[in-house]
Amino acid sequence: MRNTCSIRGRLSILACLPVALLAAPDPVAAQVPTAMEDAQFNVGVKVWATTWESWVTSPKGTGVAVGASRFQTVQAVGSSREPSFIPYANVRVKDFFASVSAMSRTNYTLRDTATPGGFDVAASRKEVDFNAGYYVLSGLALTAGVKQLTQTYGSDSYRWEGPIVGFAGSAPIASGVAIYGNVGVGWMKAKFPASQADVSGNTSFNADYRLGEFGLAYASPWTLRWMRTLLVTAGYRAQYVSTKGYGLAVTDTQGVSTFNTSANLKDTTQGLVLSIVASF
Repeated sequence: MRNTCSIRGRLSILACLPVALLAAPDPVAAQVPTAMEDAQFNVGVKVWATTWESWVTSPKGTGVAVGASRFQTVQAVGSSREPSFIPYANVRVKDFFASVSAMSRTNYTLRDTATPGGFDVAASRKEVDFNAGYYVLSGLALTAGVKQLTQTYGSDSYRWEGPIVGFAGSAPIASGVAIYGNVGVGWMKAKFPASQADVSGNTSFNADYRLGEFGLAYASPWTLRWMRTLLVTAGYRAQYVSTKGYGLAVTDTQGVSTFNTSANLKDTTQGLVLSIVASF
């Protein structure tokens, strides 16, 4: 319950890694195939050391007392750092690619960040991304796809899903080393459990999604014989979801709840991220 690579010629490193996530286009995309190499397959995994800042709403009939009325509130909660694992796969044919990735279920303890000695909330989250894209330049890829995000609080499950668009770019700074950056934006539909409907009975809401990741990529000169490239990245990644228009209640002395105001429910996940990618 929610209440309480081997670089060939002048190619950029972006041409050596897969763009694996739409919502989070991965740092770089697969090595540009030659005329004899029209397709390439890439697999990898990210380790994301995340903190999660989220929200809980007080039950209707509780919250801040003003006179004889009770005003429902939104309370900020936040977690300590937890590792999240994101395996992914990518296939590229010439300048086109398609990818799938999944953030494994990660468990958190969300703590009341405003009240000394406040409550704890046990929660978990997982994510799935599908995307496709096109390289407009050797160092720039455009992406589009869909994302699904699920958060669980006890027996209550909240889900966000919708289209995401983005881009990924990189620039070499030394032999085998590049800086990279990627951005994703999306427009989601949120679905809350019936037990967590707002004061007007709504369980479906619009939500805005934003993601950014920036860091360094290194193409290893050492690979296994059956690999084309092996690449490692290190960076910082942040993801933001704002669920809009959740109606909060004011409850009178008779226990009757009516609409008071609406709130945007803000959710942020961020932290250092490492990845390793093998190309075949």
